[in-house]
Parts: sequence; structure tokens; C-alpha cells
Amino acid sequence: MEKIKIELFCYKKFKAKQVYQSNIQKMNYYSVDIVNEIIDNSNVEEILGKIEDFKDEIQMLFYYFSFYEISFDYIDALLRDDKNKIAFRCMDNTEFNIRNCPSAMVYRKITDNEKKEVVYYILMICTKQKFKKLGYASALLDDFIERVKKETSHMHPEYKVKIALSSVDTAVSYYEHYGFEMVSNDITDYPLLMRYEKYEENKDYYIMDLDVW
Repeated sequence: MEKIKIELFCYKKFKAKQVYQSNIQKMNYYSVDIVNEIIDNSNVEEILGKIEDFKDEIQMLFYYFSFYEISFDYIDALLRDDKNKIAFRCMDNTEFNIRNCPSAMVYRKITDNEKKEVVYYILMICTKQKFKKLGYASALLDDFIERVKKETSHMHPEYKVKIALSSVDTAVSYYEHYGFEMVSNDITDYPLLMRYEKYEENKDYYIMDLDVW
């Protein structure tokens, strides 16, 4: 019986990897594009309702993906701020369906014209439990980095562009694989991160940057 259970588990992992491999080339979807599509293709009286429904779906997705790991208050604070945007990694690139998204992230772009610097902050990234360690978060991040490059190519070399995030200690090596470097242990140097994350004096923080341009 134990052998059968192990074989069944291995088979399920194998099938999941097959699904991943067949979908890994799909594009990301971005909330800003989806909202614009709603505006462009809906009757005026339907727009607000459809956007609110979309926001509710986003909230439920992050609640579900991060259940028991991240507080609902933290998620609500992120999603209430309309300046924060969402990137989705979906299993179908023909039409967006939030129920087919194994991974998603919350991010925000800040441009400082005085410093001539653009920073994309990744504020949260999570994956549905059964799709973890199958590469969906990596594909999400890959496509996001490429989008940042395309969005800011016209600003290079006048502006410095980077992606920043606060990592947990167990994920530091994962982000280093992408070229992120540890730049600070003091989250108080990053007001935007402090806005959402509860500061704990004795907690270790790992602030990491990736130079895009």
C-alpha cells in the first residue's frame, strides 16, 4: 500500500511537470492591461462594476494562495492601494482567466526624476500550493523582468532602473540566481516597504536589488 501511494505521488508530480512544460512559454497578464481592456470593451454603465468584480477576484486569489502564511491585513493594505499593480502567470494565453493562474505578484513602479532613477518594487509574490516548485513563479519573474526592460528602454542610459524587494532568508539564494544582490539589512531605508510590512526591531531583513539598466 505504501509503495502504491509513493508511485501515485510520483505520477502526480510527473503529470504536473508535463502541464508546466506545456504552459511555461505563456505570457504574463498584467492588471493595468486587463483594466484598460475592460474600459475599452464595456458599456459605460458596466465599467465600474466589472472593475470592482476584478478587484474582488484578485483579493480572493491572494487570500487563497497565501492562506496561513501572510496575514489578510497585509494583503488588504497592498490591494487597497491603486498604485500597486498585479502580474499574473496563467496556464492559458488565449484569454485571461484568473482561475487558471498558478502564480501572481504585487508590484509598484516609482520614478524619481531628481535622482534619475526608476525602481520597481516587488511587494508580494506567491504561488498556489500544488504548483509550487514547478517553475511558475520563475516564469512570472522572467516575464516581469522583460516587461520592465521594454517599459524603460527609452529611459536608458539617462535613468538608472532597478527591481527591489524584501526577501525572506530562505529565498535569498533563489533571487541571487537572477542577479539580485543584497543591498541592505535595514528596511527603514525603504519607506515603501515599511508602509506595508510590520517592522520588528530584532528581525533580519534582506533587501535585494536587481540592476536592469
